[in-house]
Amino acid sequence: MVGVDEQTALIRDPDGSWRVSGAGTVSVFLDRAPADVGVLPR
Repeated sequence: MVGVDEQTALIRDPDGSWRVSGAGTVSVFLDRAPADVGVLPR
C-alpha cells in the first residue's frame, strides 16, 4: 500500500526507479510494515 500526501507526487522514472517530489511525503507499507519506495516494482 502507498499513501501520498497532498502536493506530493510518486514518480516512476524511465529506468523504472521511483522518487518522491513535492511538499509532503510518501508512506509505503509492505506486509503491514513500513518500507522504502525501493520495494516498489521496477
